[in-house]
Amino acid sequence: MAATSEQRAWIEGVLGIKAPPAIDTKRLQAAIAEYHDSLADLGNGVAALQSKLRATGDPLMKRIADEGLTDLTGGFRVAMSAALMELLQAPASERRRNAKAVRKLCGKIAGFVGSNKLFSLLDANPLGVTLNTQSGLQQALHKLESEIAASVV
Repeated sequence: MAATSEQRAWIEGVLGIKAPPAIDTKRLQAAIAEYHDSLADLGNGVAALQSKLRATGDPLMKRIADEGLTDLTGGFRVAMSAALMELLQAPASERRRNAKAVRKLCGKIAGFVGSNKLFSLLDANPLGVTLNTQSGLQQALHKLESEIAASVV
């Protein structure tokens, strides 16, 4: 069990020992799971949309389905996975630095998702496929960023 913030302050103030940051892994793991769920929802929605596009029989729609929706995430999935792994496996002395890097990446990805018009076009598609890419992914990223800020103390 990790020391509370009060205990950590006492150790630092009385004993003069600066304790390395601890991680509240339960809350952080829940936020990471929500982020992964939002990515899975995005993948499932894009797959359903690709299927509908192919089913139109239109050559252009088929081409969009086959080529136009790849790497929709701008390559951030790999970067975020690596950053989260580094945070969770980091020695105590590196946790704050790793947490800062993950939080910065959360903001960068949320900005990319919010400013990329493709996401809003996908969400408003006329093919009857319900996508909630922008708000769902952005919400998960904001929660992850908040939990990291609260969990790495």
